Amino acid sequence: MLAELNTVRHSQGYVGQPSRNRPLTRPEIRAFFGQMDPEIARLRAAGHKGALTAARHLGLFTTMYAWGLRRRETARLEIHDWRRQAKLPEFGDFAGLAVRWGKALPGQPPRRRMVISVWPWAVATVRYYVEQIRPLFYIAFLRHLADHSPFLTADRLTVYPWPGRTANAVAGRERSDENRTARIPEAISAPLLAGAVFYVQTASKDILAALREVDALQAARDELDLKPGEAKRRLQAFIARRRREGRGILALPAAKLANRPGATVVDGVVQHANYHTVGLLTGVTEGTCRRHHRLLDDAGRDLGFEVGGLDTPRSPWPATGAPWQSRLDPVSLSLEVTHLRAAAWIVIAFLSGMRDEEVRELGRDCAFTEPADDGRVRYKLRSRVYKGARLSGEETDWVVLEVVHQAVDVLLQLNDDPTHLFGYRRGPQYGYVLLSTLPLRLDLARLRRNGLITRVPGRNRYTLTTDGIGFAVFYTKVHDRVLRPLLATRSQPHAPPELRAALRTIDQAIDQRLAHARLRTAA
Repeated sequence: MLAELNTVRHSQGYVGQPSRNRPLTRPEIRAFFGQMDPEIARLRAAGHKGALTAARHLGLFTTMYAWGLRRRETARLEIHDWRRQAKLPEFGDFAGLAVRWGKALPGQPPRRRMVISVWPWAVATVRYYVEQIRPLFYIAFLRHLADHSPFLTADRLTVYPWPGRTANAVAGRERSDENRTARIPEAISAPLLAGAVFYVQTASKDILAALREVDALQAARDELDLKPGEAKRRLQAFIARRRREGRGILALPAAKLANRPGATVVDGVVQHANYHTVGLLTGVTEGTCRRHHRLLDDAGRDLGFEVGGLDTPRSPWPATGAPWQSRLDPVSLSLEVTHLRAAAWIVIAFLSGMRDEEVRELGRDCAFTEPADDGRVRYKLRSRVYKGARLSGEETDWVVLEVVHQAVDVLLQLNDDPTHLFGYRRGPQYGYVLLSTLPLRLDLARLRRNGLITRVPGRNRYTLTTDGIGFAVFYTKVHDRVLRPLLATRSQPHAPPELRAALRTIDQAIDQRLAHARLRTAA
């Protein structure tokens, strides 16, 4: 009975993707809402600032689900859209919801409709958000605006609605001053700190000596002007010397095995020559070693291969008396430099009680001493504290142990940033950076501990586990279907000009802070 000639044609073609944009099933919805209350309780118990945001998200998703709203309709709701209903007095002010921005017909204004409340649990959730949670966001905003007022222009906040009272006091919330963040167990922190102290006090001397040896080899190679055929004679002389000493050809580091997929490994030693280190020791380039690879390969089959290459002495490990590390080469030395920076961070942060941002803000002149009343030397660090302080921070001194000053001395020799103690030049592409890989490694360790990723054996690569894929798909759907459309809306009413000017000043101050700390902004 229905054909193309007697049916109304849609103004737009069907663009849905049933395989991707399917609705959530009832078990998925129950699991979704069932996870929110425990998560909010956990954040509140831990004292995290994200508890308010999580409670707001619960109110948002409850409104969309219980009243059947689209994303645009939800984004444009106002408090006065809630209505009373004479036949539903038990719901009070939340008995009905006036939707003012419904889906419109082509060329028509948005359609309005009234949605009657049905579920008491949904009404209770929204009422709790509107009466208990939503006011806290305004209090927090005013509090931040007041804290930043010394950096604002004439648009600064000049009327203080609660002079001398904190936001928690205004909200009637009692918060304990005790830090409830979980501590690292002593069974883990004790060996971690002992290893970090060993790196700072002992291994640092070996690592710095190896760096000086590499610099000397590179400088000597740069000064050479080899004649035709002299490079091959140098390689032959190197092989002859290794034969007289009863030693093998320098092997490729295990970390570089992926560059030579056909190389074999015998007793943990890669059976392939390390062209870079051989070139440093002989005064020829790595490319020259590659051109004479047959000479080195034949020597390796005859003499064998051994790890290392640098003759820097290595200190003994206290527990065994054996060298704390096998012979170093430029690749393993680069990794040990990273370990040494991390060890210095652990010693400074653990033995001073400084936060991460306070450690990162340490300058090259942060360490100083003062005589104590009893005549002993008191070791101190000077940095800036930001928590509970004004936007630019407040300069503060910390009393520390001597080993902390030793860690600072190591970093002064290791890093070359002219302003920051932990800053170093990573290369022309990146410039100066501050512990650029440490947060990433901590995030990877957290994901591995939670069973969301697993490391590929022998590679610095990770793959998602089954749980990791499930979490990634779920949060991607939440972002694409809910958060991004809400954040992308452009029809919200603008703030007053005075408030916009004040917020621009705050943004400028934050940008200056990021530039001072040399932090990369998100794309």
